[in-house]
Amino acid sequence: MANSTLIVFFYIFLYISLVGALNWGLIGAFQFNLVAFVSNKKKNVENGLYIVVGFAAVITFILSLIVITSSENYHQEDEEQLQEF
Repeated sequence: MANSTLIVFFYIFLYISLVGALNWGLIGAFQFNLVAFVSNKKKNVENGLYIVVGFAAVITFILSLIVITSSENYHQEDEEQLQEF
């Protein structure tokens, strides 16, 4: 149960981070700010969206480290069990 919840949060934060990356790509390529467009150029809303995207990126990074670490531990346990045979 805990792992499936972690995976759901990981994908939610990953998609939010991808929207932020898409926004930077649009700014760089076409000088079009998707966040400003969505927020109707209201600075408070725009800043809030930037904060959410930044938070999502940090959480995605942390969850990635957790998944990688748990995956490495899982594989080490498998190798230990195979050596016992």
